[in-house]
Amino acid sequence: MKKFVIQYVCIMIALFLVSCGTEEKGSLNKPDMQEYVGNYVTDGYARRAEGYDWSVVSIVALTDSTADIAIHSRADIKKESCSFEGPAVLSLGGDTLVSEYDDAHIWFVLSSDTLTISSDTPNLLYFFCSGGGTLAGKYVRLHEKLDSVQLSARR
Repeated sequence: MKKFVIQYVCIMIALFLVSCGTEEKGSLNKPDMQEYVGNYVTDGYARRAEGYDWSVVSIVALTDSTADIAIHSRADIKKESCSFEGPAVLSLGGDTLVSEYDDAHIWFVLSSDTLTISSDTPNLLYFFCSGGGTLAGKYVRLHEKLDSVQLSARR
């Protein structure tokens, strides 16, 4: 009987240790909204002083799985060419922020410091811009404070 109790206790300890290891691995892969938080700009931002048009995607976390996304273009020389504001939800895999608009999805995918915007309805991304512009494309994370002088005062 004593041998049986010792075996039982050993099995229970082994099961406990295995289950603890599984939880820890799962928590390491848990999506982190904070990875997305920040400002991402188009390549024209670097040449903004020369009059180049540029856009910024600003992501602010609301919870650990939701965010507010705002996209705006410079508005000091002419009317703002692109504008979008809306909520987004972190996908289950944590690799995509998804915003819904008119029964379509807008995807914000982060890879290293590059945010790529696409949609299951690509023409939708033209709706938010004038002059043939689109929200689709690549935006690079800004590691310094955003120079917002050229953006609309309503921001």
